[in-house]
Amino acid sequence: MNQMLPKILFVDTTEPKRPSQKLVLANQGYCVETAESGMEALKKISAFHPELIFLDISAPNTDGIECCRRIKSNNHTRDIKVVMVSTTDDYREISKAFAAGCDDFVVKPIDNAELVLTVRDLLKFSHPIHNRSEA
Repeated sequence: MNQMLPKILFVDTTEPKRPSQKLVLANQGYCVETAESGMEALKKISAFHPELIFLDISAPNTDGIECCRRIKSNNHTRDIKVVMVSTTDDYREISKAFAAGCDDFVVKPIDNAELVLTVRDLLKFSHPIHNRSEA
């Protein structure tokens, strides 16, 4: 059975982490693209059609909050799962992220196990084949 791989867009301003997180997710069977800014992410969404986006709250150009608002207010992209990523767990920042429509919030640095579990949890209904427990 040839199923489409789930697509994930990783928007992170921290250059050293992007390749390792991309590799972790690719090794789990996901198709991963990266972007360095909110504007680049918005452009890639229309061409790449991700099902899940990890979005750095402090992305340059268009910050993560505004980028999330745009994604969730657009009829064509509102169903994309968005995980806001931040270096802080400040309640005000978390509140702004959820008010913008994000589906989850994680604090950097993201542990690889947490990364994989977050992806599996958010995509469990759209891609059940990627959610089998490791025996």
